[in-house]
Amino acid sequence: MTEPVDTLSRLWRVITLLLLDLALSAVLAALFIAFRQSLVDYQLARMDLPSGADLAGIRDGLSAGPWSRAVVVVIVAVVHTFLIRRLRLGLLWAATRPAVRALFARPAVSAA
Repeated sequence: MTEPVDTLSRLWRVITLLLLDLALSAVLAALFIAFRQSLVDYQLARMDLPSGADLAGIRDGLSAGPWSRAVVVVIVAVVHTFLIRRLRLGLLWAATRPAVRALFARPAVSAA
């Protein structure tokens, strides 16, 4: 009888970790967007560029980085939402696999 409770507590830990990962990623992406100009300036200062390089083009290319990170965080949020919903409903195969495998357990083979 303790196994379902243990399974539920493990699932809630997984859900909590998924939400924590999502929150940390969102905070980091928001900081990247908020300080994108400083990030681009820092990256330009650290680059070993030849004289006469197209700084405007390089700056435009580097400024796309924080935005792409924000898009990835949104995609991961959608995936996390799907996983959490499936976990809470008990429909995720990895969470229900032991119960399904128990239904189709092989009979014990005797050593006779």
